[in-house]
Amino acid sequence: MAVLEAALLLRLAPEDLVVAVGVEGLSLARELRDRWLEEIGRDPSLILPQAKYELARVLPEPAERPQLMTTEIRALPQAA
Repeated sequence: MAVLEAALLLRLAPEDLVVAVGVEGLSLARELRDRWLEEIGRDPSLILPQAKYELARVLPEPAERPQLMTTEIRALPQAA
């Protein structure tokens, strides 16, 4: 498969790809592509993005909201 990826990166023409990969490798790549297309035909959700996190989910409200700490603001003593 590394040869096929390299050929795609180099943007070889289809004729050059056959030479670089070989007829057997090219037929295996086509077979793999066909199997993948069949799987997508059976279950189109396979091509949807699979996110790591559920961004649309609403978080529950906390039972008790934490109170902000209030501090007393003190003035510096007057200079003499």
